[in-house]
Amino acid sequence: MDNQKYCNECDNTGIVKTPNDMRKYDAEFDRLNLMGSFSYGECRKKALDVSGYTTEFCTCNIGKHRKALSEYRDSVTKTIDQFEALKKSLDEVKDEARKHEVEGMLGQFRVYLKNVDNELKAFK
Repeated sequence: MDNQKYCNECDNTGIVKTPNDMRKYDAEFDRLNLMGSFSYGECRKKALDVSGYTTEFCTCNIGKHRKALSEYRDSVTKTIDQFEALKKSLDEVKDEARKHEVEGMLGQFRVYLKNVDNELKAFK
C-alpha cells in the first residue's frame, strides 16, 4: 500500500479509539510494553480494553468518507421511515394509485440503503 495514503491513526479503518481513562490506559500500555511480548498494536488494543474507549471518525479521508456514508445512511433510513408512514396513511384512505407510487419510491430508497450498507461493510 502506498505510504502516503495509509493512516497510522486509524489503520485505514476510518475509526479512531480514544481511551476513556488515560491513567489506566497509560499504566496498562506501559506494563504490557515492558514485558516485550507484544507489538505496539497489541499493547494499544489490550490497554484500550482495560481503560474503556469511545470511537470517533478519523480526520483522514477514509474517516471523512465513512462519516459521510454513515450520515447518508441515517438520512436514507429516516426517509424510508417517512415513506412507510405515508404508505400507512394511504392504506387508510384507500388511495391505491398513490400507494403504488410510494411503494416504488420505497423500493428505490431500500436499494440506496443496501448499497450504502455494502460500502460501509467494506471498511470492516
